[in-house]
Amino acid sequence: MIEPLPELPRPEFTVSHVESSPEVPPDIARKLLETGIPGGPIGYEYRPLTEAMFLGGIRCSGVVALATSGLLGRICVDVATGEIVHIPKVDSTTVTHVNRELDLFTRCVCSVQ
Repeated sequence: MIEPLPELPRPEFTVSHVESSPEVPPDIARKLLETGIPGGPIGYEYRPLTEAMFLGGIRCSGVVALATSGLLGRICVDVATGEIVHIPKVDSTTVTHVNRELDLFTRCVCSVQ
């Protein structure tokens, strides 16, 4: 007879205040330090980066990657709008909406964890 797996502990919500690479626009770097981002894994897909990084060539003004999503994807802040977006690969031009702004993204994740 197969024994059921033990129940895993529910992850606790944390906020990480991340540093940014020098290429990150100062207003976004400040928000990442002040507001923070969800600090732990979300569904084993989202993992915060230790340092936010600017990715040019995506959208008009570029995006700032703040976390990984899956194997190759990134969760980013759109530099022009402040919107949180997902890109499936670093070199992809496909962008999908995640949330309207960083603070709302962090609060939304907190409420479901």
